[in-house]
Amino acid sequence: RVEPLEYNIGIFTNLSGDHLDHHGDMSSYACAKQKLFASLPEEGCAVININDEQGDFMASAASCHVIECGDGAAARVLCTFEDLRGSLGRFEGPWGAFEASLPLVGRHNLHNALQAVAAAWKCSVPVEHIQRRLSSCPCPRGRLQRVKGPRTAPHVFIDFAHTDAALSSTLQNVRRLLPESSRLQVVFGCGGDRDATKRPRMAAAAARWADRIVLTSDNPRSEDPEKILAEVFRGIPEDHIEGTVVQPDRAQAIEHTIMSANSDDVVVIAGKGHERI
Repeated sequence: RVEPLEYNIGIFTNLSGDHLDHHGDMSSYACAKQKLFASLPEEGCAVININDEQGDFMASAASCHVIECGDGAAARVLCTFEDLRGSLGRFEGPWGAFEASLPLVGRHNLHNALQAVAAAWKCSVPVEHIQRRLSSCPCPRGRLQRVKGPRTAPHVFIDFAHTDAALSSTLQNVRRLLPESSRLQVVFGCGGDRDATKRPRMAAAAARWADRIVLTSDNPRSEDPEKILAEVFRGIPEDHIEGTVVQPDRAQAIEHTIMSANSDDVVVIAGKGHERI
């Protein structure tokens, strides 16, 4: 799909266990993604998250300028405040240092913003403009996107997380921001005709961070939804089995979770993001 395109800047955020039904294993997946950085021209730039274990592998393929991002790197971000509405960060790098608010929830969004800052700076965008635009950055649809509701409703977010790594990151980020005495509830399922090995891992990730789990169907394609749910359920630890709800009807699962939640609870609806079908 992208072979005819020429890229000047490549950004590596992370590599997780997704698309393995196509690539076969993580090594092949990493090699496929590395091709982007190998293709960058000498006058280009590779923006690399060195905190990911594949960061050095991606950087090694680039013959152009590399901007390393992450803890202890030349480009880094320090979170100085965060809540369920967004965060405030200090962005440090070859551009100098500045503070900016980000109306997106989760530290992963701060780190993604850092890499966007590095790419924009490399494109000669003025720092003052970058700082101003960060504060009005719209939330990508279905990416830990807050759903507006009445004051008496719980905090509801929809997210595209459909791997164990993504679900764990999302829930961990939200867990850090939970109001006192509130619960974190998650609704999720696994798609059919895709990597089946991640199903029990996603359940284990949910059990690690969420107080309540509701399993549902998520685009089963040609597979039996009940079979998929059974494979997901195998990953639920014994001490979470009794409190886990299984509701194949996605609409009913979402309605049940929101209606049974307290006003200060946080509900994360994961898997399909903004997709309605």
